[in-house]
Amino acid sequence: MKLAIEECTWSDVRSEVYNANPELAKMIDEFNPGKEYGFIKARYPYGTNILGGRQIHLPTDDGKVVSLDHEIVPPSLAKKLTYCSVPVGLVTHNSMEVYFETDERVMPSKIFRTGAFFGLWEFLDSDKRRVPSIWSLSAGARSIFMLPRISDERSHARLKKNLCISEYAPKDMLSHIHVFKEIAHAYNKIHGKEWTCDVLLFTNKWAECDSNNISQLKLRAHWLKAAWDQSLNCRSQMDYNVAWEMFSKEISRKHWKAKPYIINTIKHLIAITEGVFPGFAPALDDSCAPISIIQDAYINSYLLKDYAPVIMQPTHIKSVDKSVDKYVYYSLTLPTLLEWAPRTAMSASILGDLKDLKKLIELFIATTKSEGFDFEYFHSEDDQLKEIKSSGEIVLDDPRMKQPSTAINQDFCENSPFFKGCIRITKGDKAEINIQQ
Repeated sequence: MKLAIEECTWSDVRSEVYNANPELAKMIDEFNPGKEYGFIKARYPYGTNILGGRQIHLPTDDGKVVSLDHEIVPPSLAKKLTYCSVPVGLVTHNSMEVYFETDERVMPSKIFRTGAFFGLWEFLDSDKRRVPSIWSLSAGARSIFMLPRISDERSHARLKKNLCISEYAPKDMLSHIHVFKEIAHAYNKIHGKEWTCDVLLFTNKWAECDSNNISQLKLRAHWLKAAWDQSLNCRSQMDYNVAWEMFSKEISRKHWKAKPYIINTIKHLIAITEGVFPGFAPALDDSCAPISIIQDAYINSYLLKDYAPVIMQPTHIKSVDKSVDKYVYYSLTLPTLLEWAPRTAMSASILGDLKDLKKLIELFIATTKSEGFDFEYFHSEDDQLKEIKSSGEIVLDDPRMKQPSTAINQDFCENSPFFKGCIRITKGDKAEINIQQ
């Protein structure tokens, strides 16, 4: 087992950085760094942990990763990457997901796409603290799943045999990733099709800063701005607190009983509208995962018959008028909120919870005079009172739900577990939570 990395200078990686982040590349050109300002180029196979326990991992030639204290990592190399708990890194190809996982749930936080930085908070932290972190960082999306059920034992056995994989059939949506990772690895062995997340790690020399060097100060300011943009959720917390106080008073005035689980879900949905946390949307390309490979496996090996193999991935909302890109989804059957509260005995059904959620969100919007975003509510079972739409209506406005075009059967999987208590979130160009009363 050997490290699958490459130590580089600016001249070696200049073209890659220009393709990924032209603004950064121009600044480094202006700085004109010498060979002592090195980089570590690393390519992480799909689903591997780039970061765990707040320590960077490096890829190996057998498709795995090791921590910096592993015996195959030379001390001289480890020293170049331990100037802070997480070295500054640039995504140069595909993407990665920041997430938190427990035994029962997965909570996606951020998707870093090509051109994005990671490790900036740790680098710019003056204390350079090395405390354990709850967050993990995966190569590609960790929180992905297929809309149709893929737990049929006979079909899965055929998939295992054809691709020589060992993972059991997934029992729930967030277990799909374990099979998807094996499929990606198998296709690489069979067809030489490898999906990787490529990153460029800045070594310790970049941590030095000469206050008399204007070009270097510009680069530091660029990193500071990127870190500031990533801190939106922290900076918005005071506004949220004021809005929730107003909202809570209105609930009390109406003598409504609001379940903590529903209130926390509303907070999370509002954060999704702000782009703080991702919702879910159909994957249309391979930038977050080897989507086309996974779909091919389920069409040709699993022999998925009834529905198109649409894969949902975490997606930050976009405010693009007249575009389906502004739609993201959240499901009560797949709670990804951080501020968790379990459903109580008062929750008669998911449909009942969805109706409570709808009523309270409408009150929140009216109380805070919020505007620029919209919520629609769907369920896979019919609502006799017609307060909740049928999940079959989702595809009428969102043709992404019938991808890919290569599927033998293009039926939309309206009975997916994901649509049992589903909220579609739409954001316009002028979305705003108004806390001024």
